[in-house]
Amino acid sequence: MLTRVARQSDLAAMLHNIFYYMRKTSVMVQDRDGIVLAANPPVSMSFGQSSITEIIGKDFAELAQRDWVQERLEFVRECLRLNRRIRVLDVVCGLRNVSKYMPLPSIDGQSASCLLAIVEGLQRAKYERMVSEADSEADGSLLLHAQHIELGRLGVLSDRELEIAALLGEGLRSKEIAETLGRSVSTIDSHLENIRARLGVQDRAEIISLANIAVLQVEDAKRERVQFVSSRQWVEPNPKSGLERTNGGEAGES
Repeated sequence: MLTRVARQSDLAAMLHNIFYYMRKTSVMVQDRDGIVLAANPPVSMSFGQSSITEIIGKDFAELAQRDWVQERLEFVRECLRLNRRIRVLDVVCGLRNVSKYMPLPSIDGQSASCLLAIVEGLQRAKYERMVSEADSEADGSLLLHAQHIELGRLGVLSDRELEIAALLGEGLRSKEIAETLGRSVSTIDSHLENIRARLGVQDRAEIISLANIAVLQVEDAKRERVQFVSSRQWVEPNPKSGLERTNGGEAGES
């Protein structure tokens, strides 16, 4: 009994510290069925709720788009099945992030039945480092790519336009993009004009900024796109938020 109480106390202390010191990061505890057992204010804000009391005890499926939720529940169950940490690279509302799923130790010594999920935004350098070091993680965690993504403003682009925006964000110029995609420079420039119009931006610098906030990848064009019920359900990232963009590239080109 004392061992059980000690384990429960240690777990409670660990969760208290995580929730207290990560007040600006989305943190929640879920069970294998997707019921939200605990969450902090950034999570409630993310789902368009005014307080965490509107989220606690709810089925995750009630909070977001069905296919998006279903994929994340599969990550939750895989994490618990393997009793292993899983990191998932994702795009939500046009913002690249990593969701870290960690099985919580069971108080009674049985297999874990709930987990801690921490969601953090990523800039391009950290994303690329995470991908390049995926096979050498000391904690043995798996790195996965979500196949259902929410692109925010970028969701209005066609697959080809998304590929071009991704390459522009990587610092390529029109000629280099044309060579990469096997198209003419004039075709690429025409696509870029369409991208500007669809996004309602003034120049390539703004396209680059949006692409870098999303750490947009060419592969994202092949992933399933979802759209949440309300486009205002998530906080829209600011294109001028100060995130560094890779290579000035064609920022001043018209």
